[in-house]
Amino acid sequence: MQDLARGVVIAGIGLLPALAMAATTRPALVNAATKPSAKVSDQAREVLSRLSDAYGKLESLELGGVLSLVVEDGSGKHTQESEFIGIYRAPDRFRHEAKEQPLLGSTGQKVFAYSQQTGVYRQMDVGPGRLTVGELPGEVAAILPVQNPSLALAIARDADAFLGELAEQIDAAGSHEIEGRSYTSLALVLRKDKSKLTLLIDPQTHLIRRAITDIAGAMRQQGRGDIKAAVFSVDYRTVRAGVEIAPDRFVWSAPEGARDLSATGALVAEATESNELGSPAMALVGKPAPDFTLEGLDGQSVTLSALNSDYSRDTAVDCHRSWSMVQG
Repeated sequence: MQDLARGVVIAGIGLLPALAMAATTRPALVNAATKPSAKVSDQAREVLSRLSDAYGKLESLELGGVLSLVVEDGSGKHTQESEFIGIYRAPDRFRHEAKEQPLLGSTGQKVFAYSQQTGVYRQMDVGPGRLTVGELPGEVAAILPVQNPSLALAIARDADAFLGELAEQIDAAGSHEIEGRSYTSLALVLRKDKSKLTLLIDPQTHLIRRAITDIAGAMRQQGRGDIKAAVFSVDYRTVRAGVEIAPDRFVWSAPEGARDLSATGALVAEATESNELGSPAMALVGKPAPDFTLEGLDGQSVTLSALNSDYSRDTAVDCHRSWSMVQG
């Protein structure tokens, strides 16, 4: 399931463009004996230790806030925002829900990812005892640390080890102010793509108040050479530790009509020959695309069959917004 995370997140579940990057930038999950360890400065070590202690002691956590993506490219500055909530109850229950984003969670018996937009889900059974991020399904392990790092750290318990796997270098970054209040900060250089992640930490609770990732370099690596700046932020407006959370808030079952994504791949393969799914779209899998005519950016009509005739080869149709991170 880990190997399918990127394709599932982008094509099967559906995300804000920046959040799809989670599947390509998250660290590989490796054996505990060979897990990498970040280079941590002396100034950062004390902050990291308090952070790790705070998350390690959590019995419950309630979170709320806003995800935001700000991208500046050749066409201007663009912003996307999505409100989110998160809850955690030790040792094995959590839920992360963001507007127009996949619902992620654990009931204590099953870990799941569900997209209301596409009507698909994936779930897996979990054994008794505390979960770790490395044991989560690929989609959840890819998305959760990006969309809700505080919740991911609560699940991980050992923030020191988790961040050590995520980053290759961790430094203290002085203090930052939010609404007139000062917060301690850590600057992380992410291991896989060298993106810079800044964590603003409450000096009293030692829990994350805001996470800011500079993803401009990663976007350029994906072919977006026009990117001037790109920042993804997770702003926690609500952080409540040790609160009572009703057990029924973690309950989830697949809605009627939803499709299990783990079975979809096999069904698609069968449908290419037998069309057993019966839908008009599935009946076209593996067959030539229907002809169509659309107006191009230059105002001229473009017909698919004419392109195939002119070039005598397959034609790729690139559907994207001018500032979208994932082009498809």
